[in-house]
Amino acid sequence: MKRILLPIDGSKRSLSAVQSIESIFPPDKVEVLLLIVREDIDSRSEVVLNDMEKQSMPILDQAAALIPRYTVQKIVAFGIPGNEILKYAREQNVDAMIITKRTSTTLSVLLGSVATHLVKYAHCPVIVLPEDHPEI
Repeated sequence: MKRILLPIDGSKRSLSAVQSIESIFPPDKVEVLLLIVREDIDSRSEVVLNDMEKQSMPILDQAAALIPRYTVQKIVAFGIPGNEILKYAREQNVDAMIITKRTSTTLSVLLGSVATHLVKYAHCPVIVLPEDHPEI
């Protein structure tokens, strides 16, 4: 079974990318890893980290509900998004990542900094979906 990583942030664009998995991979052939990276916290406190993880779970639950026929793992990580996504992808030996060009509405050049980082340094294929048409 292939392992497909979908880093999400709860934006409409990232949730659309989750739905795109249905047009790319059949449910019986992949396990989907939904990953949120929280960069808004700088703490080593177990209590604070657990609270931040609980706050992120509704976003992961919403994303998982979009693909009910798939086996899904929901993960919350803490740190710099590009680095944490790559670290998790290597640790979990993922076979591919699916991302959108950018999820923030702020100005960014071409892909966006996290997407550029992932495409440049990932050990696996990275499927980059257009930001206004994340379906395939």
